[in-house]
Amino acid sequence: MDAATTPAPTTAETPPIDLETTPEFAAFKAAQLADVAAYLDSNWRIKNAEVVMMPRFVFPDRENRRDYASVATGRIFRDADGKTAINPATGQEMIYTVWRKVERPEQPVAEDAKPDIAPPTDAT
Repeated sequence: MDAATTPAPTTAETPPIDLETTPEFAAFKAAQLADVAAYLDSNWRIKNAEVVMMPRFVFPDRENRRDYASVATGRIFRDADGKTAINPATGQEMIYTVWRKVERPEQPVAEDAKPDIAPPTDAT
């Protein structure tokens, strides 16, 4: 066999499917977010809450952790057998936390730091 007829070795494997990109997961995520938004509305009168779902132990914004509050933990995406699904792309259990964006009050503007009374001057 010459180089033109020898098949090239196949070393690339098909990457595992990321279950978070499937239509089933999209439906699960939408249902979870709608459920939490309805809970916030009916029990706490928080209307139009901005909610996000993240894998457990992951903050929505690592730089501003106080901008989000955990609302619902332990939201599990299950496989056909009813067990916690393992995402083949990451190897992690598909357990999620729903967070809501917290509106922080405006920070008060610091007043002028000058003293009210001027220090005495040397007039000698």
